[in-house]
Amino acid sequence: MKIALIGQKGIPAKFGGVERHVEELAGEMVKKGHQVFVYARNNYTS
Repeated sequence: MKIALIGQKGIPAKFGGVERHVEELAGEMVKKGHQVFVYARNNYTS
């Protein structure tokens, strides 16, 4: 399944809250065989 997640300030989670949840959730979904896309603002991605 293709899944899109949105992280407010980027991944890896350097800020907390939503970013940390998105990072952990995406990793677990990939382990289960899903294709995951994470979107964030350009100035926060690494």
